[in-house]
This record gives sequence, structure tokens and C-alpha cells, in this order.
Amino acid sequence: MEQEQVTPQTDNHPIMTLELFASRTGVTVPTVRAWVHNGDIPSVKVGKRRLVNMVGLIRDLIDDEGGL
Repeated sequence: MEQEQVTPQTDNHPIMTLELFASRTGVTVPTVRAWVHNGDIPSVKVGKRRLVNMVGLIRDLIDDEGGL
């Protein structure tokens, strides 16, 4: 059976604020902060802000699935 090719959509943002990520995923900001703190989703620190690393997240998801 042929697998359907899936293209992740990030609106071309390699990084995203915790607030925007929470809004887009339908969870609360404290939940996103907990995921970042626990290492469940990759993040980067830019200045004083912690941002979700969307490129890293997509890479991790692809790796976990053994490729798309």
C-alpha cells in the first residue's frame, strides 16, 4: 500500500512563540511551557524569549514515524 505524502504546514515560521503555538494547537500556554520544560517539544532561546523550534519539532515527528 502506498503511503500518502504529507507536507507539514508551519506557515514558513522556523520558530514560533509559545503563545502562538498554544493558539494553533488548541492547548493552553502553561501546557506548552510544561512541554518545553520537559523537553517534549524542542525550543530555542532568543534573547530573553523561549520559542518553539518548529523545524526541530517536524524533524522529531518525522524521525518518530520512520519518515513520511
